[in-house]
Order: sequence, then C-alpha cells, then structure tokens
Amino acid sequence: MIKKHRWVFLGITVCAVTFFYVEDYFKAPQKSAYYYEKLQAANLAAKAMATLKEEIIRKHIPSDSINDPNATYLVGTKYSVITENQQSLTEVLIALNPNFSAAIVEMFSELKLVKGDIVALNVTGSFPGLNIGVLSACEIMKLDPVIITAVSSTSFGANNPEFTWLDMEMLLYQKGIFSNKTIAASLGGENDNGEGISPDGRILLLRAIERNNTQLINSTSLADNIGERFKIISNYAMSKNKKISVYIDVGGTITGFGQSVHDTLVKAGINKYPEQQFFSNYGLIQRMTENRIPIIFLGDIAGLARARGLTIAVVPQPLPGEDELFYKEKYSVKLAIFFLVCLMGLLFLYIRIEIYLKRK
Repeated sequence: MIKKHRWVFLGITVCAVTFFYVEDYFKAPQKSAYYYEKLQAANLAAKAMATLKEEIIRKHIPSDSINDPNATYLVGTKYSVITENQQSLTEVLIALNPNFSAAIVEMFSELKLVKGDIVALNVTGSFPGLNIGVLSACEIMKLDPVIITAVSSTSFGANNPEFTWLDMEMLLYQKGIFSNKTIAASLGGENDNGEGISPDGRILLLRAIERNNTQLINSTSLADNIGERFKIISNYAMSKNKKISVYIDVGGTITGFGQSVHDTLVKAGINKYPEQQFFSNYGLIQRMTENRIPIIFLGDIAGLARARGLTIAVVPQPLPGEDELFYKEKYSVKLAIFFLVCLMGLLFLYIRIEIYLKRK
C-alpha cells in the first residue's frame, strides 16, 4: 500500500514540475507600469536631442565621429576653455540614451509624485543627455521643476562656450519642447565660482548666463553659493505654497554634495532620507535630508542604467521604447490556474478512487 502511494505521489510531483517548466517557458513580456508615460518621455527626449543636433549643425559646430559614434552632436571635446574637470566618455555616451527619461519617470512613480509637485533640479553642463532626460520626464508627468545650473562642464559634455547647456536649454524652451528653464546659474568649477577655469573661460561663462537672461549666483565661497541655491529653491516652493517633493542631483555636483561625491554613501538612484552622518560637508543634499526631502542621485551612470533595465552598449544609440524597462516578463495567470486545477483534479480523482476501492 505504501509503495502504491509513493508511486502516485511521485507521478503527481512529476506533473507539478512539468507544469512549472511549461509555465516558465510560456512567460511573456508585458508592458511595464507607466509604459505610455515612459514611452512619451523617451520620445520627447529623442525629439529634444534631434532639435539640438539640427541647431549644432546649423551653427557649423563639428562632431567627432570617434568620440561621438552615433553622431548625436551632443558630445563635446575633451578640453575647452570652459571645461572644469575630466569625465568618462563612456558615461556621457550612456547618458545620451533617450530611454533614460523613462527610467526617471519610473523613479518619479516610485516616489508617488503627482501633477504639479515641485522638483528641485541641480544640474551642470556635464551630462546634457541626463538633463534632457529629467526635463522630458518632468514634462510628461506635468511636474514643476525649479532648475539651477552650473554652466561649466566636464570633458565631453556641453563645453562649447558658444553653445553651453544654458543655450541648449533656452533653445528647447523657445521651441516649445520644454516649458521650464533654469532660473539661476553659477559658473561651476571646483568651488562653484569658476575656480580651476581660466579668466577667459570665466568671462565666456558669464556671457552665457547674461545672454540667457538668467540670475547669476556668484558668491565668494562654496558655502555661500550652496546657501543661495537653497534660498532660491525654498522661495520658489513658498511662492507656489507647496513643499519640495524631491531633489535631483545630476552627475554629482559640488553644491549638492558639498565636496566629492565619493565622500558620501548616497547611492545612485532614489535615496529616501539618507543618514545625515554620511555627510562631511554641508551641501544641498544635507539640507534636503534635514527637511525630509527624498534624493534622486543620477550618478554612476553605467550602474544606474544597468539597475534600471537600460542598455549600457553605446553603439548604436537605442531608440525610444527599445530597452528592457519598458517590459516585464510575467507568467500567464490563466495557464497557472489551469495547471492548479489539473493538479487538484488529479488529487481529487485519486482520493475518490481510494474511497471507492475501500468500500468495495
């Protein structure tokens, strides 16, 4: 009798394992949450990049086919008079994926942001692709970004003094692609006051801020520049009678971290109220944390892209909607229910047969 039961249960187990592998084989990609918003943001980012490319070509600004293999025209030179530090070319190229905007939509949704929420945005000229991605996500989610820019750039970023990130952003604003633009700007550099940039470079940065009619932040110290930024952001939120919903730091800014990004334990992506003891300097992130404002840090670009289901291959440039984050593999609920019913049916049938044989 025991041997007979053993064979019956072994058979049912084999059926269950078979059903599991069949279910796993037939799992299919399905559209992820906020699929349409993600796709709209990616399409808007692609449109913004194409618009800038047209303008750069019109201005006869050359492109380097080696450093810019996808001919985006959004990869700057290694050195320029407004370049303030070195940056990885690979990270700049990865950041030019228009689907990064979809990843930012995903982060916004995880923070449960809603229409009209205020986003404090601290950017530089180093990652035009990420800047475009954030603005595209804000546009599609109908958020209200208050943008402050350090105009200088690291290598391979928006480091052409005649077409800085401020100029790019203004063009996109004037073309109606984005409805928001920078409200205040600084020179950038090691202490956010142009330190490390030549006098000629500082003059060109000031001209860029002036021609874009942007409020200048140019205090005598890094601490003062950080304080001025926080005051501008806070006053903007107060004028709207709202609180700041999230602070976004693009690339790891000196004003955001107060010093090197490597001196903190803030991770790339969402940081909900990181521990204050991680901060050795008093940057914007410290101030936001004290006010219980979550942080999105767009740094470690390759790692963040991988974690969010974005390709890190830089050639060819992905098209909107192509990356994994637009789809999630899901099991068939109907098939699972069918298999469950089959297993329960087999057990029920076996029990009924046993009862019948005992009565006979």
